[in-house]
Amino acid sequence: MRTILPTFCLAGLFAASALTAAPQYERYLPADTMFVCSVGDVTQLNEKVSRSVLRKFSEDKVLAEFFKPMFDKLLQEMEDDKDNLITEDVLKEQFIGQIVFGADVGNLLYAVRSGDPSDSIQPSVSFLAGLKNADDFVKLLVKQFKLRTSDKDGPSIELSEEKFMGVTIYHVTITEKSDTASTSPWATPGTYASADKAPAYSRQQYSYDDEDYADYEDYEDYEDEPAKPSVTHIYFANVKNTYLTSNNQDTAHKLVEALKGEKVKTLANNTCWADVKSLADEMDVYAYVDTKPLVELINGALRKSIPPADPSQPMQPNAEAIITAIGIDSIKSLSFGLEFKPDYVRSRTVLKVDSSYGIGRLLSSVGGAYPRPDFVPEGVTSVNTSSINLGKVVGEIRQIAFNAYPAANFLYQMYTAGIQQQGVNLDTDLIGNFDDGFVMMGLDKDVPTDGIAKNLFAFKVKDAAALKRAIDAILMATQMNPRVKRSDYMGTEIISFPGATPAQTSMSMAAKDGWLMISPHSGTLQNALSANDSGKSYWKSATSKKVEKVLKGGEGYGYGYSDFDAFMKIFFKSFAQGFNSSLSQSGVSEGLMDANVIDRLDKLNLIMCSKAYKSADGFVSETYLSNE
Repeated sequence: MRTILPTFCLAGLFAASALTAAPQYERYLPADTMFVCSVGDVTQLNEKVSRSVLRKFSEDKVLAEFFKPMFDKLLQEMEDDKDNLITEDVLKEQFIGQIVFGADVGNLLYAVRSGDPSDSIQPSVSFLAGLKNADDFVKLLVKQFKLRTSDKDGPSIELSEEKFMGVTIYHVTITEKSDTASTSPWATPGTYASADKAPAYSRQQYSYDDEDYADYEDYEDYEDEPAKPSVTHIYFANVKNTYLTSNNQDTAHKLVEALKGEKVKTLANNTCWADVKSLADEMDVYAYVDTKPLVELINGALRKSIPPADPSQPMQPNAEAIITAIGIDSIKSLSFGLEFKPDYVRSRTVLKVDSSYGIGRLLSSVGGAYPRPDFVPEGVTSVNTSSINLGKVVGEIRQIAFNAYPAANFLYQMYTAGIQQQGVNLDTDLIGNFDDGFVMMGLDKDVPTDGIAKNLFAFKVKDAAALKRAIDAILMATQMNPRVKRSDYMGTEIISFPGATPAQTSMSMAAKDGWLMISPHSGTLQNALSANDSGKSYWKSATSKKVEKVLKGGEGYGYGYSDFDAFMKIFFKSFAQGFNSSLSQSGVSEGLMDANVIDRLDKLNLIMCSKAYKSADGFVSETYLSNE
């Protein structure tokens, strides 16, 4: 079947390679837009990227050799499709202005409010782009789809047009051919039922008692319903040399009205517009999610699927109790942006949340400055440390569960009563014993050959002795306890949990110097336990000083560093494995990527680091890729 390249996919592929932002087209999106991604002047951004640290990727011959098999396959697929008029060269030639992608859930919200169960209701998608010549591009698209209407091997394609406010809007209907077989459990056992005429349900094939199905007198005449064909709608047009497209006719009309200067409600009238414009003014690329419509959707789905409160069943969960307990509306918005500079690429993520209720309270577990424990070794390939308090997180999750499902509190009290008989109070000795501090680090410089990553997780604790008593009490209450191994390493007890075989362990843990350390790799745990004695801590290394310079100091609640060369090596090798696996599953044995090529990659000498902090905007995380 020939490849069909809908407008969204083509534009999306090109946009992914060249993105920036400018507050121009965003304001024309519908007022109920929930998600917006702004892609600014493509030409300007290409210049910025070519001058940034990312230029090293485009200039590296080893990376070009590594990706060659994948690109060769993509190009071959495009060449095999002789009727494909929308090529990469056309896109590069035409898309020279801003690109904006938006999605709203107006139709879905209508379904929730009205109770309309229609399967055809879906999010409305908007796409706006400034082109070199939008009229020529639209004509080319029309010609492309006209060619597809006669393609007997692919989906059914219909092309029509309408006039709206003096603008010609083209409508493409793509109908995928329905499957020729049904996998319904009502079909004849061992076969697939025809989509056109399914075999009748046979009483003789099954041994159900008639009394059990007295209310289903016509069940022997049941027939499988034919599989519904998948239908996709695409509307596109040119308005004042601006290309627009949508999967919804009403949305396409709204875009035309806004672009024609009509006084209609758009995103510029939305309460989130100030945040959107602020992002556009600061970042080269950005995405923004307004969670209010999403919250309404989720809460509506909960009300529909969970019964209301029943006074006779006070311990049973009900929709309103769950909605109040979860408090998903405490999350207000999420935004992401990219900035390209000659010396670095910076990403910035902002989460606006009310941390006084619901799941927003999970972020109340964030403490002051992030910890810098000496057990992080000098040669670490990655380290992330924050002042998050695991005990507070667990406590908040537990309270949400109790508020949503009162019976959960009763069950918890029953469990803790048994543990308390051993002289252990889980609330104080375990959950309340955790302090502000969490560390995650890795030592792998390559993909682990044994499948066991050299990672370690550590949690700050107040009383290690009380924690050990709590862990021992919990283990004593499980059937796993006899298989748990205990050993001594330099005066510290290591508890190892059983693996797939008696000789293997799945995880090991130990407590030292106020930290509970957990690792699937025994050697990594031992290195951490002895790091304090070696004096070679990451925080005293030259790498740490470089990171501090890139982050420009400042004490936040989170910190991160990755050895970029090690990270890229693992990433590329894992990517090659996944790519080759997908080809093998498709029966392709040629053109596979050689993961070993990446071993010849020269050091890029880039630093990847991050910091997280609280500001007036919310909870902020910034990541830098720097050539420092």
